[in-house]
Amino acid sequence: MIWILTSLTLFLLLSVYRLKYSVYLIAFLLPTYLVRFSIASLPLTLLEGMIIIIFVVWLARLLFEHKLGEVMFPWKWFILAFLLVATIAVFVSSDRQAAWGLWKAYYVEPILLFLVIVNTLKTSTDRRWLVYSLGLSAIGVSLYAIGQYFDIFNSPGPWINESPKRVSSVFEYPNAVGLYLAPILGIFLGLLAFKNHLFNKVFSSLVIILGVSALIFSFTRGAFLGLLVALIFLGIFSQRKKLVWLFLIIVIVAGLLLPLSRDQITSVVTLEDVSADVRTVLWEGSWNLIKANPVLGSGLAGFPAMYDQYRLIKHTELLLYPHNFFLNFWVELGIAGMILMVILLIIFYRTGFWVNCKDYSPVLSISLLSGMTALFIYGLVEVPYFKNDLAVQFWILFALMALLRYRSKQESSLQPEDIKRLKRYTIK
Repeated sequence: MIWILTSLTLFLLLSVYRLKYSVYLIAFLLPTYLVRFSIASLPLTLLEGMIIIIFVVWLARLLFEHKLGEVMFPWKWFILAFLLVATIAVFVSSDRQAAWGLWKAYYVEPILLFLVIVNTLKTSTDRRWLVYSLGLSAIGVSLYAIGQYFDIFNSPGPWINESPKRVSSVFEYPNAVGLYLAPILGIFLGLLAFKNHLFNKVFSSLVIILGVSALIFSFTRGAFLGLLVALIFLGIFSQRKKLVWLFLIIVIVAGLLLPLSRDQITSVVTLEDVSADVRTVLWEGSWNLIKANPVLGSGLAGFPAMYDQYRLIKHTELLLYPHNFFLNFWVELGIAGMILMVILLIIFYRTGFWVNCKDYSPVLSISLLSGMTALFIYGLVEVPYFKNDLAVQFWILFALMALLRYRSKQESSLQPEDIKRLKRYTIK
């Protein structure tokens, strides 16, 4: 407990004197949600503590400088509606105590950080360092996973003894590695798919090589599906279309020729794979639940208890979520929450394409869209967002897109020579 309080005190000092650096540090330390403690019986994580501190410091600074009226809140009404629906879902839940915990960790705190980011990181250099922080975090997670595979680091849980051998890095289960890395790798695939500075090429290549290695060693097949679709997306919208398509063809051919990957693809497509079979049964039971409760769903943290009433007899494994992007939000937040999430995704993609068409920052906008594509596709068979680090990561991507939108609107009022000067400092 002493070292946690010391860490948070140091983070407080950093936030007071260098607020931007605190944002970068949070992006780098997203997995610290695994460090848990409590204050006056209130359960918290180190990640939550940092978010609360940075928000309080930012708000105090605004009040002291009398700038509260200048706060930017992009897409305010949609986000507030999303938060309102999450609040209602707490009262729908059969487990209020757990629901309040998820409410603050998955909705309130990530949105508070979103506000801090969009009002603090105004320049292209700021955005670049935030993206690099995510990349450094991916490198750290990947190196630990690789070390586990080669028995350099201890690998808890039964997965290390499975066939094939699976690692979980700093997380509690292997699929968490893919869920964390897929959006980040999607972003850096995007950066690599554009003509770029040497440092960006080298750094992006390092993130991708280590990240893909971690995905292989954690055996997260859904993450590869997400990245495959992200590559197709980049093959359509990036500057290096021919190179991307060539790489994509090589990946597909290699996947079909290698016996292990070919067998895995065949088993999944034919639903002979155990994981695929479990998901189809889970989705059927979840749909039964939704048909019985289409408006409100099960409420936050209410799915496990309610699902037991609607599951198929042959499904004996009780999971926390339905493992499908749309079903996850529908059962947790009701139909309104699912619709609002779809609207937020439409806003994200619409903004990204608008920024790209205006040619203000095509590299980062397409890269962010690539990252969100990887997240969404993987989410069709998994549970993105509904974990502390993933919820914060999701809103960091939204904040970066909001910053591009802000910059694009700024540049629309500038002269051509001013725009050209500003673009020299954009991620290239």
